Amino acid sequence: MKLSDMLEVFVPTHIVNANSDPYIENKMIEKTILSCHQTFNLEDVQFTISPDARFKKSHPSLMKEYEEYLNEMCSRLKKEGVNCVVKKENGETLRGNWIKFVKECKKPYMLFLEHDWKFIREVNVSKI
Repeated sequence: MKLSDMLEVFVPTHIVNANSDPYIENKMIEKTILSCHQTFNLEDVQFTISPDARFKKSHPSLMKEYEEYLNEMCSRLKKEGVNCVVKKENGETLRGNWIKFVKECKKPYMLFLEHDWKFIREVNVSKI
């Protein structure tokens, strides 16, 4: 059985500094996904990016811009060999997003990936 049949990576995210100085082009998300994909050798495992839905209500125009950025980022990641999608319907807040993802995940295992982590040591996930 392939690892991609067993595991999906959940990447929750939100607009940084939405109320003061919005940071839409958050390059750390892309670096984090690439770092995890390469370091954990996750080949075809799907990375599901889940932007916090509460921003659709509080900052609708910023959220539209942020979702466009995430989709463009996902296209770049796909060119790097990463199986990446931006989820359209998500929960509100990290907790709500987490609960929605867990309920809808079809794989027996999931990996929570905070959107600003960097991995520095190789991990052979297939042996876990």
